[in-house]
Amino acid sequence: MIVFSSLTFTDGPAGDRVRRWLRDSGVDVAEATAAGRLDIRSADDGCLVSGRFDPDAMITALRDEIGRSLSAGFAGFRVGGEMGWDQTTGLVADSEVLPS
Repeated sequence: MIVFSSLTFTDGPAGDRVRRWLRDSGVDVAEATAAGRLDIRSADDGCLVSGRFDPDAMITALRDEIGRSLSAGFAGFRVGGEMGWDQTTGLVADSEVLPS
């Protein structure tokens, strides 16, 4: 079996929803997290710097996580994002970075 690690960026309340969706889909969230296969983080920890979307911070966070995943023996890395932070903070990502 090929095993990937997975990282999801989300806002605070949405992180709980993502965990619930995964549990309802049959994923053992606690086990996957403990094994390093699942990480659900706040957008503040990866793509927001001083309240603004920072593509350089996002790229750095992803590169670091890819390196960690491969060093830990995972076959690959998957990332997901939830844009609720954009609606709840009133922030808008630069259209040059995230075209509509």
